[in-house]
Amino acid sequence: MKPVELKELEKMIGGKLSPVSAGSIVATGVAFDTRELCHGDAFFALIGERDGHDFITEAIKKGASVVVISKPVAVDAPSILVGDTLEALGEFAYNYRRKIDDIKIIAITGSLGKTTTREAISHVLKAKYDVFQSKKNYNNLIGLPLSILSIEDRHDIAVLELGINLPGEMDKLARITSPTDAVFLNIAPVHIEGLGDLDGIAKEKLQLLKYIDDNGKAFLNLDDERLMSQNIIPAERIITFGFSAGADYRIENFKINGDGSTAFTIDGSTVNTPVSGIGAAYSAACAWAVGREFGISEKAILERLGSFEGLPDRLMIERIGQYTVLIDSYNSSPVAVEGALQTLTAIDGGRKIAVLGDMLELGDSEIHYHSIMGETAAKMGVDALFLFGKLSGAALEGGKRAGMPSSKIFSTGDIEELAASLLAFIRPEDVILVKGSRSMRMERVVEKLREIA
Repeated sequence: MKPVELKELEKMIGGKLSPVSAGSIVATGVAFDTRELCHGDAFFALIGERDGHDFITEAIKKGASVVVISKPVAVDAPSILVGDTLEALGEFAYNYRRKIDDIKIIAITGSLGKTTTREAISHVLKAKYDVFQSKKNYNNLIGLPLSILSIEDRHDIAVLELGINLPGEMDKLARITSPTDAVFLNIAPVHIEGLGDLDGIAKEKLQLLKYIDDNGKAFLNLDDERLMSQNIIPAERIITFGFSAGADYRIENFKINGDGSTAFTIDGSTVNTPVSGIGAAYSAACAWAVGREFGISEKAILERLGSFEGLPDRLMIERIGQYTVLIDSYNSSPVAVEGALQTLTAIDGGRKIAVLGDMLELGDSEIHYHSIMGETAAKMGVDALFLFGKLSGAALEGGKRAGMPSSKIFSTGDIEELAASLLAFIRPEDVILVKGSRSMRMERVVEKLREIA
């Protein structure tokens, strides 16, 4: 972060500094968690599951330059009193963005694949530029401001992701970010519980278009009709990618190789990336489109995508003992499960076994989507289906409805029982997919596999 004097910070966040004599003190960073606070940081006492005001003494001991508070607290250090510390953090980032307005910011949104695509785009752009990206998937009203406040003068481009759960959040995030360009990946049933239906998700995410530069570009997935129905910015500023004919950057000859890597052609060049699945193709094609529009050569992009290894727990392939295991325990949704099953069935090896945990935040449609999940697995020809969670019964019925024998489907709400049944069933050279929403903690199944390896 560029250093900011406290008298300037006071104005940026609309607060009241005490004592006034502390105005010339400089804040060199920002934190809301004392475990990550560095000497000189401004500490924002956010109120959530824990009240940040309870950690002010610790923040001061660790060298906070100022504490930003929303209720009077007697402290022996500079403080800035505001009405709401979370809103103040957002205002700090909003105004800081205007201090670095010569740096391009590419904002990424979509229901699936934001973090992988952010990493892929950054990896490609680093062939030519000094690129900033957050260390974590900081994409909400807390994380995004922290990302923006970490951008420095040396950076040419920042690649940030914007994630939403509720109506109105995109307007807040996009205003804070003020991006020059934007990427839209897809609209899928993710966080549908808070955002209503798919049309509601699309409407909310497309608000981002209102905030990009007047000359900025929007990179849209041509395969998603809800994205392509936007009427916010003119067609000449839209760059498209995807499988559909007519895409500016079209994915052709897509295949998942026997080792799980992904290959496809684009602009007449063959892309090979170690990352698995159809989602990997979309991420790579999007990175190709952004790279080309930002002046990166085809040769350089091919080299960068060829060395891009993706992210932990997102459809990563690992050899564990005598088994090939696809680990995808970061999150889950109907579209993501279908893509993971497609990868599972394409990999060389023995029997194909799917271990699937519940998909969460699907609202009133959760039974329907879990039934479809089981049906899809059966239709794709998996050899066995192990289901975990409160909604596993719906997936079981879907699998049976599609013709999968009951003897090949196991359903339980007990993770220990699930793991024990799986270990008793598998044999050498089986290919095993382990996938579920993050809070299902499906990595516990992987740990059991490692124990017997």
